[in-house]
Amino acid sequence: MPLDLIESPDLDAGYREGLWTLNFGPQHPATHTTLRLVLKLDGEMVVDAEPDIGFLHSGFEKLAEVLDYNQYVTIVDRMNYISPMANEIAWHHAVEGLLGIDLTPRCKYIRTIFAELMRIHDHLLCTGTCVLDLGGATAFMYAFNEGPAASGSTPAIPV
Repeated sequence: MPLDLIESPDLDAGYREGLWTLNFGPQHPATHTTLRLVLKLDGEMVVDAEPDIGFLHSGFEKLAEVLDYNQYVTIVDRMNYISPMANEIAWHHAVEGLLGIDLTPRCKYIRTIFAELMRIHDHLLCTGTCVLDLGGATAFMYAFNEGPAASGSTPAIPV
């Protein structure tokens, strides 16, 4: 959702033609979120900021072209460093389907439990760090403590 251009007496129509557009972030694929800001600058003054959450491209598909299925497991771990096991489960499930391998029910149950634990962990941390990037710190601290307000326990991190 883009923000409207700030109306300023110092920013008349002549200056609006000279606005700079700056892509700000993400700086590295291993940063804690994938927030990118498209900033419009008038000199050093930010006059517009459009957040683009979820921007990430690291070339994982290109790496897959030169690796075999067993070597690519280390790459899927790096796609999401918060829940690497969920990515491994998805990758192995795809490869096992291609090779016609059928798993035991026990293995399927264990994989499902771990995938759900990874999903909860991922949602807690990613939501907390997204709020942190947008200016709030409390949600980040509660996400690291796995929701102490909901469970009624005392937070481990003083707020």
